[in-house]
Amino acid sequence: MIDSRHSRSLRSIILALLVPCVAFHVLAQQNEDEGGNDVQGNIDGVQIHRILPSDTDPRIRNYNGDGWFHWAFRSPGVADKGKLVVFLPGTNGKGKPPAAFSKMAAKEGFSVLGLAYPSLVSISTLDKSPDQSAFAKARNNIINAETPFGRFRTEQPDCIRSRLHHLIHFLAEHQPGEGWDQYLLPNGAIDWSRLILVGQSQGGGHALFMAMEHPVERVLMFGAPKDFSKFHHQPAAWYHRPSATPLNRLFSYVHRQDRQGCTYPEQLENYRAVGLLPQYTIVNADESQPPYGGTRLFTATKPFQKSKDAHCYPLFNEVNIPVWKYMLETPID
Repeated sequence: MIDSRHSRSLRSIILALLVPCVAFHVLAQQNEDEGGNDVQGNIDGVQIHRILPSDTDPRIRNYNGDGWFHWAFRSPGVADKGKLVVFLPGTNGKGKPPAAFSKMAAKEGFSVLGLAYPSLVSISTLDKSPDQSAFAKARNNIINAETPFGRFRTEQPDCIRSRLHHLIHFLAEHQPGEGWDQYLLPNGAIDWSRLILVGQSQGGGHALFMAMEHPVERVLMFGAPKDFSKFHHQPAAWYHRPSATPLNRLFSYVHRQDRQGCTYPEQLENYRAVGLLPQYTIVNADESQPPYGGTRLFTATKPFQKSKDAHCYPLFNEVNIPVWKYMLETPID
């Protein structure tokens, strides 16, 4: 149940989650005094937790409160699939996952986390760098707190991998009846094989980068991957790395009018660098129905005046629910 002190706050948060592409635009700001860990509620049968990052790891000082929160979604009355969806927002995202996608996934039996991580600097600021490894250096800093690079200076408590580790442990300890411990190995490490990494824009690139390092259940990229070097006129070098996650577990959905980070023709070059093209056919989600020919690649042609609106469309419009379900649940093998 939600106590009276938090009920109005949580309602405002849920309303903010319903605004399209909130991860990229103005978010409803939450003050530190609105509560710490485990502000929770139940919306349409979906249980929601809002968690202050520093409550999961006392070393955290940055990207914490004032809108920066971790989120957890699950449906207690639905059969548990034993898979954890981890959502990584795009640039300026503060951890809030898209409400429609998160509720849908929870009602399908997935546990869902939205992770607050350092996302204030766009990765695309590196597209004119002469350093062919610039994109990888930046992502390695944000994800793993490796050597700082330019404006990317993430410290260990704030990196994605550490924050995710501590968030799962926090939920396993403080919500012992909800099954979060199943996403941890006996030695306390993350069980990557149970994770579905979902990312929008910058977050989608992080999801792919992490999947190359760890064998995950699958990866869902929306408006991503976008790392394309304008200096070298070619996709990021890191796309060619050996991957711990097989190609058939990678899914991507990018609108044809999406020019954020790279143009659509450059997007196709990114797919070729990863290996998704020509292995899979690109399907127009606006004109197709499941099972989409077994593809891993989606686009859309619904007209938009602004590239940012096209960039947001794949993950922040409920018309795409059939595509989301397919990407989450279509058999891999």
